[in-house]
Amino acid sequence: MEAATWILFTLGVSLILAKIGDSLVERFELPGVLGELLVGIILGNLVYFGVISSEYLPITAGSSEVIDFMAKLGVVFLLFLGALDTDLNLIKRTGITAVVSTILGVFVPLILGYLGLRWLGYDNKEAFAGGVLLTATSIGLTVRVMMDLGVLRSEVGAASLSASVIDDFLGIALIIFAVGSGILLG
Repeated sequence: MEAATWILFTLGVSLILAKIGDSLVERFELPGVLGELLVGIILGNLVYFGVISSEYLPITAGSSEVIDFMAKLGVVFLLFLGALDTDLNLIKRTGITAVVSTILGVFVPLILGYLGLRWLGYDNKEAFAGGVLLTATSIGLTVRVMMDLGVLRSEVGAASLSASVIDDFLGIALIIFAVGSGILLG
């Protein structure tokens, strides 16, 4: 079987299994994304634990770039769906809540990560880099869980979405600062 055909086949099987995981978890009234993540963890570890031989998975440098592109495209589509389901007036009303939540969501992990790593004996640069890396969140996962729970259009959902967007912006800005200043590069 050709490599491209095999990749599409394994992707199709993965999507079917992810949907099955989604459906099973939703029966327990939990977000479907939890089932998808569990299926992904199981499938991802089949090769690691030797259940499936790596020769059956034609993951080369070229195909992993394709998979990386498809993953990024999926996140873009998910964020687009979330944006379509968002009420801007509701976001404006929850602005102060989102800002306070963002400040706590960025600076608490940054400070606690820094202090924890300093306590473990790391120097200032390493501790700051660790704190910066702890500020990163996943807006894609946040949007998906809120969509599954049906709370994206609520005030809590709007505040959480606003906070996640600002949190991601500040987290990326901190990572850019850390890389630009050479902290993350050593």
